[in-house]
Amino acid sequence: MLQRLHPSRQPNVASRASSSTQLAPATHISDHFSQSQLSLALVISKSKPNGLSTAEYCQQLRKHIKEGGSIPIEHFQYINTKEYWMDECNRIHKEKVELESKVRCLEEAQRILKERLRNEERIEEDEISDPRSRKAQDDGEAPARVEAGISRKRQVPSHDVFEDLDGDKLLSALNNDKHLQLSGQVLRIIRQRIQLQNAAQQFSTLDQINILTKCIVQTISLLENSITDCCLPLKMLKTNREDSRSLLLLQQLLHQIALSFLACFNAMNQLFLTIPGRMKQREVVSRMVMFFSKALDFLQTVSTLQSEDEQSQRNRNTRNKRPKLESAEYAVNKYLAQTLVLIAKKVEWRVDQTGHSDILEGMLFLVIQHTGRLISESVFGEHVAASDNPGNISNSPDPPLSGVMSPDSRYLVQVLHAALGSADKKELVIEILSRSTSLVNSSSSGSATTGDMLSKAKKLLQSTLLKSTIGGPELESLRLPRLPTEISNVDDMRTDVEKYGKEWLLETIWGLIGWDMVT
Repeated sequence: MLQRLHPSRQPNVASRASSSTQLAPATHISDHFSQSQLSLALVISKSKPNGLSTAEYCQQLRKHIKEGGSIPIEHFQYINTKEYWMDECNRIHKEKVELESKVRCLEEAQRILKERLRNEERIEEDEISDPRSRKAQDDGEAPARVEAGISRKRQVPSHDVFEDLDGDKLLSALNNDKHLQLSGQVLRIIRQRIQLQNAAQQFSTLDQINILTKCIVQTISLLENSITDCCLPLKMLKTNREDSRSLLLLQQLLHQIALSFLACFNAMNQLFLTIPGRMKQREVVSRMVMFFSKALDFLQTVSTLQSEDEQSQRNRNTRNKRPKLESAEYAVNKYLAQTLVLIAKKVEWRVDQTGHSDILEGMLFLVIQHTGRLISESVFGEHVAASDNPGNISNSPDPPLSGVMSPDSRYLVQVLHAALGSADKKELVIEILSRSTSLVNSSSSGSATTGDMLSKAKKLLQSTLLKSTIGGPELESLRLPRLPTEISNVDDMRTDVEKYGKEWLLETIWGLIGWDMVT
């Protein structure tokens, strides 16, 4: 019940006029909520963040409305059902247009097929209705047919039956089949590894040593090409997809790459047992370290492409919130990281073995360099060590972006852990690093003790990470092995396969049938 106010409590006319300009009085108060009010309350309750009450969230909304503050695009929510259904109609219309174009293509193909069949029937009817002309033509062709040994039966024109069965197109489809490419590459790696292992059993003569060196270099080159050629087309494949065959072949490919790299490492140990083999040390060591470098660079490149694709999808769909890690991983990233982890774990490092310290130093330098880049990007929003400004000052005035770090961060941490390992393995790694060529050359003459070298190797790990993160020319760091003065040319094994030859036949047939028994 509305009660009339006492005259002394009634506001004056001026105050009523000023208040009417601020708030419009409710003209009608209903005893129930309208549908739009219920919809607004439902949207507010669903869109409020966890841990925030409805009243507090309404205060935030009121503050934004009062101050006119803009909300980031990733926080936009559909409130007006008209906009939602408009977007849905646009999406359905786009799908309808695509389906209609497919239907038109199928109808056109069906029309062409019907016309072809009608033409064939018309030709046969003409031949039946006028047998004399056909007989005269057959009599004229009879001597030639007898001389050539050709039957007098009418031959169906080849283009009528086999026009759609072009052999070149079928072979081109086989060569472009991604599953056949993966399986063929796996078999190629297996054959190359067997050839390498056979060469490592006989290395007593100079020719055999040269053959073993060539096999190691060729195998490393084949592994590098396999990663770029086979993994890049599958960069958007995720582990939860239904394409189980592609996932299986990708795992097999990268597993064979890991086994072949370990075979190269063992063959290198055999090669360096001989004096002529140690003359090849610089080239073999640099090749093996460069494989690790190209694999890590490829992991970074693929992660960048995936992030850009996800960002473009978020820009197209305004309903998505800020990016977050999904449960489904990209298959190439996951399996390539597992390959590098397997290599780092299975390599048997030895303190006094020729080439081990240089390879280990190069691998650790590469992993720590990529790790420092990730730390710099996550803290400063960019790779500070790559800045050309004095003191590596940033060029960007914007603050670092918040959100999930680069997708390759989780994988680089795994590789770094596999390379350093437990406390016992870390001590072995530091001891091997103390024997590296760069560390020995940087020490003062030969007076440095073993303890000094171990301490310096331990500090080098830390200074390498610091230099990779924030830069600084005064900081010492690990180094890559020195490149050889002359690098032998490696034949590209991808172009070495004879077209429709023996290797092509084996790879294609076993790719179609399966090669589980071969492995």
